[in-house]
Amino acid sequence: GTDVDGGAPMGDGGSGDGGMMGDGGMMGDGGMMGDGGMDGGEVDAAPPLPDGACADSPEDPVNGTYADCAPTLNGETCKLTCTEANFVGGSATCTDGVWETVECVPLGTLDAEIGDASNGAAINGATVYIEGFFDPDTEDCTASDYCQISAGGAVSFAAVPTGEQNVVIVADGFDTIALPVDIEPGSSESVHLDALPTGFLEGNIAVVLGWRGPAGVTVDLDLFASVPEDPAVCVYYDIDHLGDLEASPFAQLDHDSSAKPGKGAAETLRIALNEAGTGPAIDGTYSIVVAGAALSESANTGVRLIRAGSTGAAEVTLFELPEDAVADVTTWHVLDLSGDGTITPVGTTEDFTSSGTSAMPCVNEAYGL
Repeated sequence: GTDVDGGAPMGDGGSGDGGMMGDGGMMGDGGMMGDGGMDGGEVDAAPPLPDGACADSPEDPVNGTYADCAPTLNGETCKLTCTEANFVGGSATCTDGVWETVECVPLGTLDAEIGDASNGAAINGATVYIEGFFDPDTEDCTASDYCQISAGGAVSFAAVPTGEQNVVIVADGFDTIALPVDIEPGSSESVHLDALPTGFLEGNIAVVLGWRGPAGVTVDLDLFASVPEDPAVCVYYDIDHLGDLEASPFAQLDHDSSAKPGKGAAETLRIALNEAGTGPAIDGTYSIVVAGAALSESANTGVRLIRAGSTGAAEVTLFELPEDAVADVTTWHVLDLSGDGTITPVGTTEDFTSSGTSAMPCVNEAYGL
């Protein structure tokens, strides 16, 4: 009959399994009108991309490959992995439907001499690592490319990410400190970095000058502080002007140094804080100056102002010799420090050998100009 299995049109082969309206039939699953049929195909089509999205991945550079990032929403990134040794990539950014790509750039190298800020002595056995690329809580220093143990007061990194990186120094008897170093792509940097003995920063601001002498040249630089007494008092390398932290001028040069050919050196000066710890002991403007007849021949010359932060950890501000310094520069007015603790970069430079005198604080007095 019409309703029994095998009958037509409502049984198996009719409306039943295999029939016109059953599974596999014209209107059933897989049929012309069912799932996967003419009407069902449009259901599975990919939705249109939102405005600003990038449909494809970025184009690979010659020495790197981008991850499969198709499609990517506006503002999101795609990582570049470099296929050439000693290069580092980054991430491209999808911006309004167009990839802002990055290139594989060479890493830099870094040689650092690690010293004691109180006397300039080399520190052996210090753990020195690049912050953010080594985790001292989970990694072994000897197994990492970004961590070294100082020997003879020196460390050497064969590959350092470019840009401003913090070099962390950990040593017995010293406060852990992160010191900024600027690494140019493909460059070989050599710096002198000083750690602070435990307690060295208590009640004080430290100003550390570091530089390096090029091959064949000894470079002697001097660090000055003009203290706002009436009249102003200069603190510098002379035995009668080394200063005092406990009495006037409440500033003190801790050690003087010169850089032998191809070696680094540092000088350290401390300024006592007021009772509130908010700024220098004497209200007024302190001027920090670097001078030396061979200043133009020095390398990696920088001044780091270091003070305790709100958490107790050292806060470090790096000042580098300006790229637009005058030719044959001999003097550099680095910064001013006000009585409320405000730091003002100055950056003025001059050549006192051409004029026979200096417009900067303390220089004429120290050098007899």
